[in-house]
Amino acid sequence: MAGLLAVLETVLVLSLTFVALATAASSLAGTAMRLARLRAKGLRDMVEYLFRNHVIPLLQRLNTQFLDPDRGATRGPFDAVLNDTASRPDSLCQFIVDLTMAPQPLPPSGNGDPRIAAVRANGWDSRRKTLDAISIEDFRVRLESSALGHDLRNHFEATGQPERLGVELDLLTRQFASSQSGARETFARKARALSVAFGFLLAIGLNVDSVNLFSTYLTDPSQRASVLAQREGILGEAERGQLSGEPAQDAGVSATETEKTMREAEARLDLLLTRLDVIANSDVMTKADPESELVQVSNTALKQAREVSEQAKLTLRDVSTAVGELRQTAAIVTERFPIGWNRYPGCETVAADPRCLLTEPKNGDVGLARLQARVGDAPGTFINWLIGVLLTGLLLGLGTPFWVQVVNHLLRIRQLGKDARAAQPSGP
Repeated sequence: MAGLLAVLETVLVLSLTFVALATAASSLAGTAMRLARLRAKGLRDMVEYLFRNHVIPLLQRLNTQFLDPDRGATRGPFDAVLNDTASRPDSLCQFIVDLTMAPQPLPPSGNGDPRIAAVRANGWDSRRKTLDAISIEDFRVRLESSALGHDLRNHFEATGQPERLGVELDLLTRQFASSQSGARETFARKARALSVAFGFLLAIGLNVDSVNLFSTYLTDPSQRASVLAQREGILGEAERGQLSGEPAQDAGVSATETEKTMREAEARLDLLLTRLDVIANSDVMTKADPESELVQVSNTALKQAREVSEQAKLTLRDVSTAVGELRQTAAIVTERFPIGWNRYPGCETVAADPRCLLTEPKNGDVGLARLQARVGDAPGTFINWLIGVLLTGLLLGLGTPFWVQVVNHLLRIRQLGKDARAAQPSGP
């Protein structure tokens, strides 16, 4: 009975490990999705779908009604929108801005809303300015106050049908709400696929060998006890969907080469922005004729250089935050469980893993050369390690909910086993 309980406890601890690792993979997938602004892109795609598949047919119908022969009109009120054949016309870009971006004052120069140009370019910059989500109520308010809403109001008032405005806006709102369910499912599929991908990356990047983990837990009761002591915390983190720990620093606190490079790059961008301000406010620029072509070209170039520099700085901060979260996740996971590259096949410390004793380093080789020597001397051991790591990736692909369910079932079985053992009569 004791041996069976030890095996059961080993499987339980291994499942708890997979709960934590799957949670870490989901957390990293969430970081990647935030960095790529996939939620904002999904909202943008929904609004664009609404415009092309529902707004345009509405405008076509209104135009046809307005151009009725009895009316005698030769031009429809929405001809400009309907006749624009550009892939991303200004009317669409304005609709996306009105529905998905936070309001902001227009520049005093009178050059129009710069966000429209960003949406037309359809790059990461416009995604950064796009909200991640809006409620149905907020959508309805935004729709009515948008440029399209104003055009529809003017049209219906001009044709003596002001009551139709609310009817059409409500219909568009319901169509938007209907498309949200499909968008959520699409986003969930992308999130699951990313979680599976990051599960494999974690397995390989942190050297998580399922076979070795099972063996370690089975033969080391102290390791099992250590993981079981963290049970509540691991399950709580799985429920919240993120690992606990200190918040990731903006650029990290460790003086690694990557973080040092990021800090230096941000400092250079700050210096560049300062120099651009000095040039823009210099006597050469302020005292020159503002109408001259050279000054206008120079001002435009300075403005574009500032925008690019500011965008690069924001992007660098996002990447720095992502790197900090990645390092934090790796530190938490490797500290909790018997995994990491100090085990095998890196074997930074030979005593860290008995498998490192299978081969001795040749001529003091370290790093890749040492690894190649080990693989050449013990190919079977390396193959077993590779199978264990790939198996980890496959098991993590089952997802956090699956492993939480497994843990809950095993906890009940474990308790039944303990109760049965306690109920056995003690020997003489």
